[in-house]
Amino acid sequence: MDVSEVLRACRMQSGMTLNALAKKTGIQAPTISRWERGKAEPTVYNFEVLLNAMGFSLEMKVGILE
Repeated sequence: MDVSEVLRACRMQSGMTLNALAKKTGIQAPTISRWERGKAEPTVYNFEVLLNAMGFSLEMKVGILE
């Protein structure tokens, strides 16, 4: 699973919309959408911010990315 798949899966599991996640993190919805579609990649910091906002931790998801 790559970063884009993890982000989308976590957002779906958390039940958050793109707009709700954007509002909670301060990251624009179109930016998050590009990351979820694999058109760009977030920094590790932004990836962690998004995961935390959805109730996950980077440590929980690191194994999936390896």
